[in-house]
Amino acid sequence: MPEGQRVEIAIAIDRPGDKAILPEGLQAREQPSGRKPVAAFAFEGGFAAAG
Repeated sequence: MPEGQRVEIAIAIDRPGDKAILPEGLQAREQPSGRKPVAAFAFEGGFAAAG
């Protein structure tokens, strides 16, 4: 982390799996969420060099 920065939160994010491997009762619950896409609030990669 660059000086002057701090981690506020860390979360694990994965890819959706095949709902066909779930029991039937859980398959029906698998619906797209109304949440923001991860790209709207997170980034991948390093910090820009301080300069």
